[in-house]
Amino acid sequence: MSQGAKIITGFVVVVIVLGGLYYWYSSQHASSSTTGTAQTVPDTETTTLPTGSSTSDTSLNQDLNSIDTQIQGVSSDNANVNDSVNAQAAQ
Repeated sequence: MSQGAKIITGFVVVVIVLGGLYYWYSSQHASSSTTGTAQTVPDTETTTLPTGSSTSDTSLNQDLNSIDTQIQGVSSDNANVNDSVNAQAAQ
């Protein structure tokens, strides 16, 4: 057998061994992670999020108004930056 064929054969053997080890390792982790207990979700409807925030219409409207105010602030900042860049480019 030539030197090149030996190198290729050795490389193929190493790849097959590494592939087998990876398969064995991943199958061990998959089987151990699926043995946990399943969590159940309650069927009752709640008006609070897991963070404790309310999901009522009033609360959601307040959140939307707050988001709108923040977006308007960002738009104003963006306009100021654009004006500043344009003023510097004109000089």
